[in-house]
Amino acid sequence: MLGLALIEAGLDPTIIVGTKLKEFDNTNFRAGKSEYLVIEACEHEASFLNYYPQIVAITNIEADHLDYYKTLENIKKAFAEFVSHIPENGYLIKKEGINLKSKGVNIDFSITDKEIEKIKPIMQLPGEHNLLNALVVYKIGKILGADEEKILNSLSKFQGTWRRFDISQMPNFILIDDYAHHPSEIDATLSSAREKYPDKKICCIYEPHQYQRTQFLFDDFISSFQKNLNNKNINKLFLLDVYDVTGREGDEKLKNEYNSRILAGSINNKECIYLEDGGKIKEVIAGFDVVIMMGAGTIYNLSQKLKQDILGTCPNY
Repeated sequence: MLGLALIEAGLDPTIIVGTKLKEFDNTNFRAGKSEYLVIEACEHEASFLNYYPQIVAITNIEADHLDYYKTLENIKKAFAEFVSHIPENGYLIKKEGINLKSKGVNIDFSITDKEIEKIKPIMQLPGEHNLLNALVVYKIGKILGADEEKILNSLSKFQGTWRRFDISQMPNFILIDDYAHHPSEIDATLSSAREKYPDKKICCIYEPHQYQRTQFLFDDFISSFQKNLNNKNINKLFLLDVYDVTGREGDEKLKNEYNSRILAGSINNKECIYLEDGGKIKEVIAGFDVVIMMGAGTIYNLSQKLKQDILGTCPNY
């Protein structure tokens, strides 16, 4: 979102992100000729500590990648070290409530009524998280002296990226591919779906990602899906088997205690079904207006097969 806005503003940035964009010929990279580099950093195994940016934007800090960090406190320490890389003439833009300080200029961002009036009506993507992302882009654009109208125009055209609320219109339903595999990401995706389709019958097919993550966040997954079923963000949930990362996990005890069948039972809702056979997706989605296929493992292959079966082709990317 930021990269495209800076392109429109004429700043010609180099851009490296973690997903594919149609605007970049379905790659995750764009080579610019200016001094600007926009990079989507990741805290996985503290890889972001290799970067020394002028401007850092942090929208959330949560318990994730606990196989590496072990505790949330260790994650917070890594973020604190990351922002210490910002020079004194730099900027730290962060969501209110994130307790981090840099040598540079700190900007806590919240959505003011004036900014909502500017940004929310022009957004094509639903969800509070996308509005917050757009606000980050708007503030960074202002810092860099970009033309405000060009920034807003870019935001108004943004339709998302590959596997991030990625919408395909099928003959009888809407298919959404989404990469969410953390409870808060799941919440954001499912609430966004209900916001965009308030009167539609929605089902979600979810493939948990890794047994260790399922173990570490087991209670959070239960709470997330219970909430989204109870408040009718989704009408039905189908759980596929956990995606196992070959070579990283082989603990049979984990597989016996934190599998999808047990997760479905723990969610304890008649609208939550363990779907042992992923080949039956076409059968179980019959009658739904919106189908969300969600996860970071092989579920994308299943969504592409579904497209192939229905359309005879996979037109998306």
